[in-house]
Amino acid sequence: MSEAGNGFTERATRELARVAAIFAAGEAEVAETYFNWDQRDRDKEVLWLTKQAGREIESTFTGLKEVVEKVGADFMKSDQYWVDQWGGDVDRNWLEENLFRTKQELNHGNRCVDIIEWLTGEPVDIKEVVRRYNRWTPDPSLPDMKEWVRLAEVFKEQEARQEPWARLINSQGLLEGGSCGLFYAASQLSGNELNDRLAEAFTVVLDDERGHGPANIYQIADAFTTQEAVDGAKGLMVERGIQRLRMRNEQFSFPIDEARIQDIAQGNIGLDVTKAIWGETLARFID
Repeated sequence: MSEAGNGFTERATRELARVAAIFAAGEAEVAETYFNWDQRDRDKEVLWLTKQAGREIESTFTGLKEVVEKVGADFMKSDQYWVDQWGGDVDRNWLEENLFRTKQELNHGNRCVDIIEWLTGEPVDIKEVVRRYNRWTPDPSLPDMKEWVRLAEVFKEQEARQEPWARLINSQGLLEGGSCGLFYAASQLSGNELNDRLAEAFTVVLDDERGHGPANIYQIADAFTTQEAVDGAKGLMVERGIQRLRMRNEQFSFPIDEARIQDIAQGNIGLDVTKAIWGETLARFID
């Protein structure tokens, strides 16, 4: 039976927003700890940026595939002008939004690659980067990939959920991009040329991603009608959030330990950084 009304909607929104906020702050802490680490070096920089580039550019290809499947099924398969074969059943606003997001993902990946090439002086093999470090089938034979591979398994398990609210815990849900924790931490860097380049690149990423994951808070009211559903989603978000923390920790060469990851997952972390990331309008849900 629906529990909508009588404060349920606001309570559900705050409960789920708080879970996202905790893991946003956690991902920011992992990145910030790394950026202040005395073991930070060029090889570690190249590694974390390469892994990030793999995720971003894979998202580009995924976005393009979805657009082509909807719009261009007959493209280059006919000697007629291909639009003549198009059924015209694609919403123009959907198309604009998906092409825009796809362009953003490519821009994010390119900015990572630009810094990698600046650090190494060598061109990056994009095909190989995506093969190794994509979100769904990363290469398990590479060193320090256990958490990355496990996160891919969590993604696949959760993406298969059929509940009406499942979209809010999937790859474009409340934890998309870790609710911007890494992006915010990198955008705050300064003090040398590398940090300045990172800050410039990830300020752009942060500005783009703020309109994705965190903004999904507004969809909670329409997606949940029972506390049981809220509790189920929270459990899946926690599972996803913990594994994302492990993945980020691995990506940054393990600047924190498992005990701290568990501590963060229990909510033992300040949320001021999340409030700074999300801005006043969204931060009110975690006050």
